[in-house]
Amino acid sequence: MKMPPRKKVKRKSAPSLQPKKDDGSLIQSIEMAGMGFWQWIVGSDVIEWSQQVFKLYNITPKEFDGTYESFLNLIHPQDRSKVSKIIDHAFSKGKNYSVQHRIKVKNGKIRWIEGVGHVVKNPKGKVIKIAGFVRDITAEKKIETERANWKNRFDLIAKSAGVVLYDFDIRSGKINWSGESSETLGYTNKEMGDVDVWGKRIHPEDRVQAIALLDNAMRNISRYDVSYRFKHKNGTYIHLHDRGFFLAGEDGKAQTMLGMMNDISDRLEAEGKFQKLIRDLSIGVRVHNVNGQVMVSNQKAEELLDFHPKGLAGLATENRLVKEDQSFFTPDELPVHTVIKTKKKKRDVVAGIVGKNNSVTWAMLHAEPLTDTSGKLVQIVTTLTDITENKKVQSALMESENRFRTLQEASFGGIGLHDKGIIIDCNQGLCELTGYTQKELIGMNGLNLIAEEYRSFVLERIVSGYDKPYDTEGVKKDGSRYFLEIRGKNIPYLGKQIRVTEFRDITDRKKSEQKISEQNAKLIAVAEDLKIKNEQLQEFTQIVSHNLRSPVGNILTLLEFVEQSQNQKEKDEYHALLKVSAEKIQNTLTELHEVLRIKQNTNIEKQHLYFDDILDATKLLLHTQIVQSGTRILADFTNCPTILYPKVYLDSIFLNLISNAIKYGKTNITPLIEIKTEIKEGTCYLTCADNGLGIDLNKHGQKIFKLNKTFHSHPESRGIGLFMIKNQIEAMGGMIGVESEVNNGTTFIVNFGNQIMQ
Repeated sequence: MKMPPRKKVKRKSAPSLQPKKDDGSLIQSIEMAGMGFWQWIVGSDVIEWSQQVFKLYNITPKEFDGTYESFLNLIHPQDRSKVSKIIDHAFSKGKNYSVQHRIKVKNGKIRWIEGVGHVVKNPKGKVIKIAGFVRDITAEKKIETERANWKNRFDLIAKSAGVVLYDFDIRSGKINWSGESSETLGYTNKEMGDVDVWGKRIHPEDRVQAIALLDNAMRNISRYDVSYRFKHKNGTYIHLHDRGFFLAGEDGKAQTMLGMMNDISDRLEAEGKFQKLIRDLSIGVRVHNVNGQVMVSNQKAEELLDFHPKGLAGLATENRLVKEDQSFFTPDELPVHTVIKTKKKKRDVVAGIVGKNNSVTWAMLHAEPLTDTSGKLVQIVTTLTDITENKKVQSALMESENRFRTLQEASFGGIGLHDKGIIIDCNQGLCELTGYTQKELIGMNGLNLIAEEYRSFVLERIVSGYDKPYDTEGVKKDGSRYFLEIRGKNIPYLGKQIRVTEFRDITDRKKSEQKISEQNAKLIAVAEDLKIKNEQLQEFTQIVSHNLRSPVGNILTLLEFVEQSQNQKEKDEYHALLKVSAEKIQNTLTELHEVLRIKQNTNIEKQHLYFDDILDATKLLLHTQIVQSGTRILADFTNCPTILYPKVYLDSIFLNLISNAIKYGKTNITPLIEIKTEIKEGTCYLTCADNGLGIDLNKHGQKIFKLNKTFHSHPESRGIGLFMIKNQIEAMGGMIGVESEVNNGTTFIVNFGNQIMQ
C-alpha cells in the first residue's frame, strides 16, 4: 500500500485537535504526561495537532498550515530524509512506527522529539488514518550521549593506562577478568582464575591486609581501595592499586564487586626518586594538587615558610605573605592559584614571608603546571628561592647610589663604573687624572686607560672579581705614562653586576718606594749574609762539638786503655778502635771542607743542561737499585726542559733525591717516583715525589737538612746527602723544601732561584 496523494491546499493555519467525548480523557492524560497527540486522516491532507504538539515544536497554530510538507520542514535537515522514509514505509506496509528526530526551536537550540504512529485500517485492510503522540526526549538523549561518551572514555582510558577490570561474583568466588590483564599481569583472563588464585598471588607481606580490607568492605558494602604487591607471571612482583565497589542483592548483602587494577610500580619508583631529589634541593619545592593543597614539601620550603606544610592549602595562610608594597597577598593572587585558573606557568613573583616573630624573609616564587597527555591539569609545582640577601643588597644600593654620586665627586682619585670594561659613569677626578672629558670617557673601553703590556693583567683581575688594591701603569690621553694604583669591586646595579673602580696616581709614592726598596735591599742583603754566616758558624760549632769531641774523647780513653793493658790481643783491639775513631774524624773534616768549598765557590762553571739527560745518567748509576726494588720513575720536564746550572750540583741533586726515594720505599707496594719541572713567576721549580715511608715533619722538620741526621733505621743512612744538596742549592741562590706524612710519601721542592732558563 502506498501513501495516498496529498492535495496542495493553501491554509493560514491548521486546525487544532479538539478532544471528543469518547477520547477526551485519553488525550487529556497524554497532554498531562507532557506528550502531544496528533492524527492524520487519509485523503484530507490535514495533520491535526493537540495544543501540546504546538508547544513541543515551539510554534503557534498560525505558523503551521497542517500539511505534510510543512511538518517535514520543521525537522532538522539531517533527520528529514530518515523521518520521511519511515512514514512512507508505515503507509506502504500498514505498520506502526516509532522515530526520533531533531528540531531547531526559535532560540536556536536543538530539541529531540520522539514520534510514535499507530496505523488504523478499515475492515478491508486499507489504511484510513494514522494517529499517535510525540514527546520531548532531549534530556534522555543528553543522558544517553553522555553515557556513551563516558563509556568510550572509560574504555579508552582503561586500554591506554593498562587498567585491568574485573567482575567478582561473591557467592561463587568466580572473577570475570577483562581489560589489559595479559599485558599488565602476564596472565590470560583464564589464568587469572578465581578469588583464591588472586589471593595466593599477592605478596605474603601484603596478603593479610589486602584480604582483611576486602572482607571488611564486603561486610559494610563500602569501597575497596588498597595497594599491594602482586606476583607477575614472570616471577617478579609489581605494585598494584586495586579499587572496587560492591553491589548488594535483595537480601542487603554484597552480591557483586566491580573493580579495576592498575600497575603503579613506575609511579612509585618515580615518586621516590622525585621526592628524594626535591628533598635535597637548596631551593624550596612544593607540589600541590589541583585544589591547591600541598602534597609534597621539601625541607628548604618548610624552613622558608617557617611552618609544617601538612593540611595547609597553597601558600597564603594566616595573611603571612606580603607584596613589595607591604600589602598582603590574597589566595587568588598567588602563583599556585593563578596556575590552577589559567593552566599557564606563573614566574618571578616576589613575596615576603612574615615569620612568627614578624621578621620578613623574601622569596622568588615560580609555579609550573603539570598536565597529563590530554592536557588536563594534574599537579602544580611551586619553587621558593630565598632572595632576602639580594633584597638587602638592592635596598642598600638604592640608599648608597645617591651617597656614591656625592662622594665620588669629592674623591681625590678617579672613580669609574664599568660593565665588562665599558665605562658607564665616572667622576671629575678620573677626567683630571686621564686628560679625557667625561663625555669622552663614558662608552670607552676602560682598558685603554692602562698601558698596553698590563691590559691582560688588569683584565684578569676584572674577570676574577679581584677586590684588593694592585699597582700597574696608566696611560693618559696625551700618551704619557704614570704609575697607577687600582682597586675594584663588583656591585649590583640596575639588576646586574657591574664594577666600580678607583684610580690613584702613585708616581711620587713609587719613586719614594723605589729609593726605600734599594736601601732595604742593601740592608736585607747584609742582614741575610750575616744571618747565614751566623747560622753557619753555629752549625759548624755544633758539628765540631758533636762530631769531633766524641771521637777525640774516645781516642784519649782508648790510649789510656792501651797504656794500661798488658795483653797484646787487647792492645790490638784498642788500636783497631783507635783507627775507626780517627777515620771518623777524618771523614767529618773532609765533609766540612767540602761544604766550605761549596759555600765559597759561588762562581762555579754553569752549563745549559737538559733535565732528561741528567735523569738518564742518574738512572744508569742507580740501575741495580732500581731493578732490585722494582721502582717506577715518571718524569715530565715539558714546562721547563733546560736550565743554566753547574752539572756537578744538578747530578748531586738528582742522585740524592732519587736514591733516598728508593732507599726509603715501602715493601708492600711498588715504589713510584714522580719528577717534574715547571716555571712559576720566571723561576724554575723541580718536584720529586715518592710513595714511600714518609717523614714525621712535626718531629723531625727542623733537622731534616742537618748533617748526620737520619729518620729511618736503614743500614746505609748517614745523613750526608740532604745536607750536601741543600748547601749546593743555596750556594746557587736557590732553596729546597719538603712536604711529607708518615706512610704517605715525601715530596721535595727545589726552587732554582734566579738561574737563566731556556
